[in-house]
Amino acid sequence: MQQLAVLSARLHDASPPLPTAPPGALSARSVRYFDVPDLLSELPPPHRAVLTAARDRAAAAVEQLWQTSDTPPRLVHGDLTPSNVVAHRGQLSAIDFQDLSWAHVEQDLAHSIYGVTRGVDLAAGLTAFRAGYEQLRPWPQLDLALLTDLVAARRVSMVNLAVVGQRPGLAEYVERHADALRFYLG
Repeated sequence: MQQLAVLSARLHDASPPLPTAPPGALSARSVRYFDVPDLLSELPPPHRAVLTAARDRAAAAVEQLWQTSDTPPRLVHGDLTPSNVVAHRGQLSAIDFQDLSWAHVEQDLAHSIYGVTRGVDLAAGLTAFRAGYEQLRPWPQLDLALLTDLVAARRVSMVNLAVVGQRPGLAEYVERHADALRFYLG
């Protein structure tokens, strides 16, 4: 996890702040940053209520981040997880930039920590990732509360994308994420 965090810091160093989204990049200014329709209202009632409530709560946190951040957004990988890196001669390199996003580094870090922990024990993931990241860059204003909100935003976005794509195993996928979002909503 620390090596992945170091790679994340290297990528953030390589991307300058940008005042506007570059053409072709996803904009993480919204919870639903993939350019697809919002189909959460088409889910069965128990899941619909959970996912829309989680979307609204996470959206408020994303908007707060965008309104109050001390640093402008930049291009970020968007999905820097163990499945999207290759190791060669002890060095990690990023691959699979299909989620390239105009976002705040906090959002990118949240996606990476979620990708490593799968949402289990985010506090431990935050501590370990921070230790690696701070080897190269100062840690941004990402605490456990914001991390939890940004992970919920990622879950909502991915569920909506799965519903749009009608991916195989959709019912189980939605159920798993709805359960996690119920916990998030308390």
